[in-house]
Amino acid sequence: MNLKSECQRRPRAFLMLALALWLGAALALGGPSHAVHGQPLQAGDSEPLAHAAASQPVLSQPLQTIAVSVSDVYTGGLVGVTLRGGQQEYVRLAGISISSCVEGDAAARILALTGGRWGYLELASQQRDSNGYLAGYISIDSIVLNVDLVRIGVAVPAAGPTRYQQELASARNAARGALAGGWGTGCFS
Repeated sequence: MNLKSECQRRPRAFLMLALALWLGAALALGGPSHAVHGQPLQAGDSEPLAHAAASQPVLSQPLQTIAVSVSDVYTGGLVGVTLRGGQQEYVRLAGISISSCVEGDAAARILALTGGRWGYLELASQQRDSNGYLAGYISIDSIVLNVDLVRIGVAVPAAGPTRYQQELASARNAARGALAGGWGTGCFS
């Protein structure tokens, strides 16, 4: 039996073998096991996840992104999006809450940032909310829309753990300190 005929007969097995060899070489050359989230492991760290848990939350599933264009803005952080294939979906902006007293400003900001441009939807760990809408974070030109809305004071972080928990908390603190948006009008307390 030669390798070429075996690869032609079982291409999937060959692909898995090649992937395993590549991953083994990457790990041996200082790949992912030597750093977590860009930070080197500290002395005494036996598991990469032990260090990751201290620096930021570990995601319960792999990050999934979908190319989208925002087509409509509704109330309470709900937007209509068009997927690359033309399919229409509703997306609830995850990790934030938008009060009715700043809803118009939030909608204007969403439209100003998206303006028919394509961006990416990062699905939240729970991909659909209780109404069946997709839930996630929309990024346009490296700006995470959910975080930006909190930064300008037209949204606040929602309760519970989120993918951008630290960024949302920092944005809230900055907006509150500057009395931006709803913080300056008394909408948020």
